[in-house]
Amino acid sequence: MDSHLIFAKASWILLIIILYMRPLAKITGWKKLRQLMPLRKHLGIACGFAALLHVTIYLIGSELITTYFLDGTFWSFTNLFGWGNIALLALLIPFFTSNRISQIYFKSRWKKLQLFAYPAFIFTGIHVSLARHDFLVGIVPVVIWAILWCSVEIRKTYSVQK
Repeated sequence: MDSHLIFAKASWILLIIILYMRPLAKITGWKKLRQLMPLRKHLGIACGFAALLHVTIYLIGSELITTYFLDGTFWSFTNLFGWGNIALLALLIPFFTSNRISQIYFKSRWKKLQLFAYPAFIFTGIHVSLARHDFLVGIVPVVIWAILWCSVEIRKTYSVQK
């Protein structure tokens, strides 16, 4: 297996874990899961590192590092590269702001920056599906997460209205 794929899989699995934690904790009420919530920041940093290593090792190993920045096909959404690139850009925002200095600097806007993990997850799911030629691996985890997330939001809306 290519070494970049180890980092790709690690990043994808970490992203799934990070984004499933909150809705599962809210739905199940499982205290152990709630206690693990603060670990999401550290898992997010590991996820970001793994994603950067995946891209860097792939580009260097494929000798595409120079053409990557000059070739528009790497940014086309008709292939897996465009989706991977937009996923990486969205992921880099919470990655680079997952620190105390950013929390102090951005104040209440910091949490909004962390929300970029959501589109990163969706775009990564599309990228994974295209890379693997299998929607089960990429799209299904996103759909399941969306259902969980929506059920939490619906519960929250109804509990506020009562």
